[in-house]
Amino acid sequence: MIGAHCARGACLVLCFVLNFLEAQLDHDVTAASALPSDQGAESLLVENLRLKNALFDLKYKLGEAQSEKGVTVTTSVETALQTRLTNSAKCAGDTQYQTNVLGTMDCDDEKSASCLDNLSSGKFFLRKDSGKDSCGTFTSEHVLAGRIFVHTNQNTTTITKAWVTSPQSTDKKVGVFGFKRLVCIGIHCNVFKTGLCVRCPVDVFNTAVTKKIPDDDYIKFVDCCIRGRRNYDTIEEVTNECPPEMYEGTASMIVLS
Repeated sequence: MIGAHCARGACLVLCFVLNFLEAQLDHDVTAASALPSDQGAESLLVENLRLKNALFDLKYKLGEAQSEKGVTVTTSVETALQTRLTNSAKCAGDTQYQTNVLGTMDCDDEKSASCLDNLSSGKFFLRKDSGKDSCGTFTSEHVLAGRIFVHTNQNTTTITKAWVTSPQSTDKKVGVFGFKRLVCIGIHCNVFKTGLCVRCPVDVFNTAVTKKIPDDDYIKFVDCCIRGRRNYDTIEEVTNECPPEMYEGTASMIVLS
C-alpha cells in the first residue's frame, strides 16, 4: 500500500510538471508567432512543435506505466489521453489520417475523402447550417469574412470555423490556414482543430501588416501556393495567373495543433 501511495504521489507531481510545461509551450508559441521572421520566429515554432510532441509521448508513457501498476490516473493526463486517442469532432473512416487521433464523427465518406481533416487537399470538411456535407474552400467569401457555421440535429450540434491569415510582421512568403470544429452531443463536447503554417517559394502577400492584407492575397496564397493551381480568381472574379515559382517550386510547412 505504501508503494502504491508513493507511486500515485510521484505520478501527480510529474503530471503537474508536464501540464505546466505544456501550458508554457502554448504561451511561447503565441509569443513566437508575433516575432519577425528575421528574429528566428520560424525556428522557434519548429522547436516548440518538437517539444510538444515529446511532452505528449511522455504523457502517453506515463498513462501506460500507471495502468500496468494498477494505479488510476485521475489528473488531466487521463483526459488528454482520451481526447487525443478518440475524438467525436474528427471525421471517422479509413481514408482519414487516424494514427494519432481516432475520429468518430459520422461524415459523408465521399465528401470527406475529398477534403481530409489533415488539410492535404487544401480544403476542409464542412457540415453546413442546413446539415448538408460539403468540402469547404478557404477562398470562399464566408471563410474570408470569418463566418461560423452551426448545425443542430436533435441533441447534436456541430460548429465549424475555418481561417486563413498571415501572422503579423512575418515574412511575406508565410501564410497560415486551418479550421476548428466543435461537436457537442448533449452536454459532452469535443474539439478538433488543425492548421498549417506554409512558406511559399516567393512573396505572396503585398504587406507584412496583417490587417492591411487584401482578400485577393489570401486567395492567391491558397490557390497558387497551397493548391498549386496555374490561375486564381480575385474577389471581383478577375482571373490572374499564378507566379510560376508557386506551382513549380516547393513550399515548406509546419503542422499546427
